[in-house]
Amino acid sequence: MRPKLPIPARRFIIELYNSKTISYTSDTMFYAKIGELAGVSGVTVKKYVDLFKKNVNIFKDPVKPTPIRNPPQKRVAKKQNFKTDYEYQDAQAKERGYEGMSHYVQERNKIKQNQPINKKLSNLLQAETSTRNGKKTEVRLELGVSLEMFHRYLRGTAIPSPDKLEKLFEILNLPYNTIDDILEEVL
Repeated sequence: MRPKLPIPARRFIIELYNSKTISYTSDTMFYAKIGELAGVSGVTVKKYVDLFKKNVNIFKDPVKPTPIRNPPQKRVAKKQNFKTDYEYQDAQAKERGYEGMSHYVQERNKIKQNQPINKKLSNLLQAETSTRNGKKTEVRLELGVSLEMFHRYLRGTAIPSPDKLEKLFEILNLPYNTIDDILEEVL
C-alpha cells in the first residue's frame, strides 16, 4: 500500500487550488498542473480537493476504525462449524486431493518456482545479491519488504510488484526490465 500524502503536501495542494492563479480549459488539466507543482498525480490532487470541498478535514490523519465484520472466510468457517479458519482451509485442501493445507501450499510454491519468470527473477536476484558479500539484508531493507517476502523472491515463489521490481533493479544497479522484458528474454 502506498503511504498517504504528507499533511504539508496536502496544504500546498489546497493553497494552489484556492489561489486560482493557475487557469486551464479543463479540470483535468488544472489538477494535473497542480499535481506537477506538488509532485503528485492529478488524480491524487482531485481526490484531496474533492475531500476538501466536502468539508472533510484532510489536514489530520483519521484514526482507523477496527473492522466490525469478520472476513468472508472466517464467516464461512464459523457457519460450517469449524473452530478456526485454518481448520476450514485444511478441509478445503483435503477436498482438492491434498494431504492438508501445508501440502497444498508446498505444491503451489513448486508450481510457481517452475514458471519461467519466477526462475529468471530468482536466479538473477540470487546471483546479484551473492556478489554483494552477504548484503542481502541491506538490499531487503532498502527495498522495504519483510524478510519472508524477500526470501520468497529469492526462492521464486513470488515476484515483486512493478514498482518494487523497478526499485530492486535500481538498488542492484541493473538496467530496469519490466516483467514482459524478462519474459521475452526467457522465451
